[in-house]
Amino acid sequence: MLNLQTTPPKPGTPPSPTAPRAELVLPLRHASVDYCMQMHTRRYTKSLLITVGRDQYLIQDESEANAATWLYHIKQIIYKMGPPAPDDFSLQIANKNSSTDLESLGRTPPPSRHNNRNKTKVGGSSNEDLSDSTEISIQKTQVKSRLKKFFAKRPAMEVLVKKGIYKGWDSY
Repeated sequence: MLNLQTTPPKPGTPPSPTAPRAELVLPLRHASVDYCMQMHTRRYTKSLLITVGRDQYLIQDESEANAATWLYHIKQIIYKMGPPAPDDFSLQIANKNSSTDLESLGRTPPPSRHNNRNKTKVGGSSNEDLSDSTEISIQKTQVKSRLKKFFAKRPAMEVLVKKGIYKGWDSY
């Protein structure tokens, strides 16, 4: 991990609650770093782009000398961490070959990837997982109560049409 702070603490000392924390902590295992060719802001002249998996971090500096120093030190840290372990390497290849495209990140996953796989049939009639059934039932009741409140406050379609807020399909 890249820990950007002015003075490193002595080894073995517990963190002080009043001590200043690092401004930025970046994971550097399996990371790559290179100059970023695009000018993201007019203020900074050189930018570095650190890529860790699908996460990207932009580091900017006003002088080329400082940016070159940053690049050198970050590459040295990544080099000292060594190559990925065989298990990590196979996971990295599996992630690259996954069918998830960058545009679908953040969207709701398809039903095949939902948590329905963990639900087991108990007694032939129930599909709930009994280990966390109380949590699920509490969440369901909270969702139901919120929906009831929402639909109770929502005006009827006729009222919206009368007030001119909504026009029916016949007006199009």
